[in-house]
Amino acid sequence: MKIKIEGAKENNLKNVDVEIHDGLTVVTGISGSGKSSLVYDTLYHEARRRF
Repeated sequence: MKIKIEGAKENNLKNVDVEIHDGLTVVTGISGSGKSSLVYDTLYHEARRRF
């Protein structure tokens, strides 16, 4: 199974494409780079929609 996000545009994210496969995934980056936006605003809502 995988979660695929295309064109995420939340807060600091500007047209980001992400594909996350089964297993442990770590999101890293400098302060203000959009980590929380990716995880909470995008992936969380996509996961809720699917499951």
